[in-house]
Amino acid sequence: MDARRSREQLLEKLHGNAGIGTPVAGTNALACYQQLYALYFSDQEYLEAATVAYSLYSALDRSVRHSGEALPATSFAVVPVLEQQRAALLMLISALTLTPEQQLLMPGPTKPSFCAIESDDPAALQSWFQEAAECTRRAQVSLHEAQAMLLELDAKCRYGCRMVRQSRAFNGAMTISSLTRVVNQKDPSGAPE
Repeated sequence: MDARRSREQLLEKLHGNAGIGTPVAGTNALACYQQLYALYFSDQEYLEAATVAYSLYSALDRSVRHSGEALPATSFAVVPVLEQQRAALLMLISALTLTPEQQLLMPGPTKPSFCAIESDDPAALQSWFQEAAECTRRAQVSLHEAQAMLLELDAKCRYGCRMVRQSRAFNGAMTISSLTRVVNQKDPSGAPE
């Protein structure tokens, strides 16, 4: 078996295992994402490396969103996930910086339905184009957007760590949803309202 075929099999196996479970510290899924990124990056396949990094970020984001109110933002469980998301964004930024396009197009989870095109109704046709534009916007991540996502996540990490310390002092509780609301309501100076 030649080296190229062995590499393809390894990449296929790593991609399959990366999708199993939530990629948090100590899991096989996280190790697979990290190995995929390292293999692509070392072979100067920066768009593939960026795709892996963004997929890791998205998997962690889905995990946090799925847990919703059940996962307290003041627990030690949240801070490592936010830090892992931060690491994924740094990986994404590193890879995008080295691509000429400095943007990544990811397949979106949804596609516009084509039934609107068959209609003679101009409103239905316009609605289809708006839906298609929204799907495309969700699928594109530029270097600038990744940097902005990192700044927002850094604010969440700082606030989350501060809230962990305060919750111990006051025995209070805050959830991921309320943490996100507070961070999104920050004033321009960077201090929470």
